[in-house]
Amino acid sequence: MLMLVLLAGLDIQKNPQPRDPCIWFWYLAILPAAFMEEIAFRSYPLLKLKRTMGLWPAQLIISVAFILYHISLGWSILTASLGPGVWAFVFGIAAIRSKGIALPTGIHVGLNLTLSILGMNQGVESLFVTSQNDNVSNSIFNLLTRVLVLSAGIFLTECFIRKSKNENRSSEIRLPMADNAD
Repeated sequence: MLMLVLLAGLDIQKNPQPRDPCIWFWYLAILPAAFMEEIAFRSYPLLKLKRTMGLWPAQLIISVAFILYHISLGWSILTASLGPGVWAFVFGIAAIRSKGIALPTGIHVGLNLTLSILGMNQGVESLFVTSQNDNVSNSIFNLLTRVLVLSAGIFLTECFIRKSKNENRSSEIRLPMADNAD
């Protein structure tokens, strides 16, 4: 968000519309919704795919499944691909690296809560409203931001794979047994 405010001209203002007093309950619903998605996509399915096919295929399959899930909720293909599809790589490597779903759930909740409060989630009433100059440079900046997040997820996945391979190689090195010439 800070990058969007500083570099892309995103403007954040208090929402002038009267707020529904139940808005806080809607925001609280983000936690179980994100937790449910992390259980469905990053717990057993990701681990099982990782074990049977490797981390790259697991990340790709789960990302596509996450995109399709969001499309089934009414999102456009482009929005689901550039939003949840991109973040799926970050959530996936967070789950693998932390060996659980608490970290990806926390990232997921933080992201969804921030987007909702700032009015960037469709259909959710917000405390603030955002506006942006609709020029080509801002559209390109938004796309570049998503590419940066995707690149981070891909980079962290590759680093984890390489680190795991190095650890496996070092554990396979065995010292020759000393001959007992008694």
